[in-house]
This record gives sequence, C-alpha cells and structure tokens, in this order.
Amino acid sequence: MSSPLDFLYLLPPEEQDAIIDGPALPPPRADIIPNFDAPSNMNTLAQVVTTIALIIVTVVVILRAYVRIHIIKKLQLQDYLAFAAYAAYIGYSYSLFRFVKGAGYFVHQWDLRVYDVVDILYTLQIAVNFYAITLIFIKTCILLDWLHIFVPRGSRGTFFWMCHGLIWFNILFYSSAEVAGNLSCRPFNRIWDKRIPGNCFNRKPLDLTTSSVNLLCDVFILLAPQKVIWKLRLATGKKIGVSIVFAIGLLAVASAAARLVATVGYSTSPDFSYEISKVGLWSLAELTLGFLVFCIPTVPRLYQESKFMRRFGKSILSYTVKSKRSEASDQQYTPNDSGEYHRMQNSQITLSNLPNDESNQPCHTAKNVNMTSEAHQNMPLANQKLGITHTTQFTVHEERRAQPDAASSYNGWNASAWHE
Repeated sequence: MSSPLDFLYLLPPEEQDAIIDGPALPPPRADIIPNFDAPSNMNTLAQVVTTIALIIVTVVVILRAYVRIHIIKKLQLQDYLAFAAYAAYIGYSYSLFRFVKGAGYFVHQWDLRVYDVVDILYTLQIAVNFYAITLIFIKTCILLDWLHIFVPRGSRGTFFWMCHGLIWFNILFYSSAEVAGNLSCRPFNRIWDKRIPGNCFNRKPLDLTTSSVNLLCDVFILLAPQKVIWKLRLATGKKIGVSIVFAIGLLAVASAAARLVATVGYSTSPDFSYEISKVGLWSLAELTLGFLVFCIPTVPRLYQESKFMRRFGKSILSYTVKSKRSEASDQQYTPNDSGEYHRMQNSQITLSNLPNDESNQPCHTAKNVNMTSEAHQNMPLANQKLGITHTTQFTVHEERRAQPDAASSYNGWNASAWHE
C-alpha cells in the first residue's frame, strides 16, 4: 500500500526510530491537541457488535448442520464449503477483536503514533485475507444451494447457467484480488513495516474495484432467483414468504453498498485509522448477512421435523390458551336491563337463591326464565337480594383433524429438494 513511509528504509536507523515514535498525522486544526495516551474510541461498541454477529452466525450454522446431518441425513458440497466459510469468518472476527487491542476503533490518526499505524496495517492485512476467503466460500454456498433447490435434475436453463457463471466469476475474481493484494508489496512483510527495503504499489484502486464488483455481485445474486420463485406453483402467500426470506439479501446488498462508501472514504481521507474502522464493521455486517441468507431457509425444516421443537411450540401455545381461560374464568358478570352482561364492580356478590315462592319452580324454558326475571324485578327493592339468579352451562366439543403427511406438504422451499 503506497504511503509517505515508503522511503523510510532509506533513512538512517536513528531517524527511522524518531519517525516511528512520532505522530502519525498532524492535527487538522491548531486548536486540536493530540492525545496519544488515551484517545477517544468506540471499542466497546465494536466489541459488542462483533460478539453479537459471531453468536448469530454460530447459531444459524449449527442449526443448518443439525438439519442436514440429523434430519435430512445428507451433506452436500455446499455444506462442506459452509464449514470452511465459518472457519474463515472466525478468523475475520479475530482480526476485529485484535484491532481493539491495537490502535482501537474510530481513533483519529493524529491521536496515534506511527508504530500504531504499523499495527493497523498488520491487522488489516489479516482481516482482508479472511474477508476474501469468507466471501468466496459463502457466495459459492448460496449459489450451489439455490441450484439444488430451484433447478430440477438434468435441467440446463437460464437460471442454471447464470448461477454457474456467478460461481466461477466469484471464485476467479476474489482469488485474483486476494493474490494481487498480497503482492502489493515485495517482500510481503513490507505491507505493514516500511522499514524493510523493497517496493509497493498503490492498492487503493484495487480496493475500490473489489468493493464495486462485490456490490454488483450481491445485486445479481439477490435478483437471480426471484423470477424462478414467482414461477413456482405455490400460493401467493407462500411465494411472498419465500421472497421475504431471500429479502435478507437486501440487507446484505445495503451493507455492501455502505462498505463501498466507506472504502471511498478511507481511500480519499488522510485520516486512515478512523475511516478504516467503518470498512471493517460494514464488512462484518455483509458477511453475517451472507450466512443468514444461506442458513435461514433450513430453519423451518427443523421445526417441522424436530419432535422437541414441535413439543416446545405446542407447550407454549397450550400455556397461552390456559392463561386466557384462567383470566376468563376469574371474570364476574351481571345482566343489565337490556339483557346484556357486563363485569360486576362488586367482587363480594355471590350466588344466591331466589325467594322460596319463586325458586321452587325449575327454569327449564326461556319463558320460565323471563317470568322469573320479571318477578324478581317487580319485587320491592328491600326484598331483592343481590346475586346471580340464573346460570347457564355450555359444553363445547373439540374435534381434531389428522395432519397431512409432512412429506407431501410444502417443506422449506422445495419438498423434494430437501429430501435429496
């Protein structure tokens, strides 16, 4: 990466040490005083975001692995590649955590010394390598999975060739960018340590090109299956549901666009240490959403086939129903003059019998009930007793229909595809 320090190795060792211990960038204004000892940063936010993202990806990867191994009992190429992508993702997360222990996130470069920038460049090189490897694997996994779901065996339609074209372009482009980035300085260690003799080329145009192509690839990957999805013979609601799941890719595209904007900022701003923090976190968001796009479509199968998940869901539903019934049974009601029932305000009112001259006749018919009610209402107010004078019991019988065979119903995106 071309920098003002490219000729540092030509200076005497004493001058090199003085520059390394000096400020990395002059303050933009005279009233700004550099703070080398405790510069302001956003390390806590970066750590929280990285930890949450790592947990989310770990959970969805485990859920997909469980479905593929224990329910479908078949692993395919994309499943093995997903494990490689996850390992590279862990490596990228490690580089983000390492960044906290170094210069820190969103620290202005005038608050750093040159040797802090050396550490940034070293961590950045680790992150870039793991980022590229993760992208190669996770995008290949997504496209292979879509081929398995949406393309019937033996079919060679437009969608088939589009996916294969994107797969090979993805592999070749990111591999080439990875090689070019690692060869930006010769020898390799000179990428971060400019005291080593050698030469470098300016890799900022390479970073801008990579970010731009990456955004275009994400857009193509998002749009590719939409036409196929809406041609499936499914109810409109299910089509919308499938598209909503794939719409997670919209967030991935938005993250790639934000990463491109951040890359432009770091390429044009002298405050390199501050701008590169944005690139790192937006890259994390893009990779995380890529795993969600790949793994989320498998999660419904886990609920459909897992006895534990079904029992857990039923227990939650049963508890909710019982709670509502319990609340309803605790409510007390009284009739008004119009025959409608309202909740009683006095909780001390209890069931009471009608006077002897009226309660000895059973109320079997609506006529008797009306006569009893009128008699009770025509009684003098002093002789009336507050209470419930008539109750009715209802018996409801519930019938359960047998559930259709799960194999014949719609599971995930394509029932037959999941069983292969």
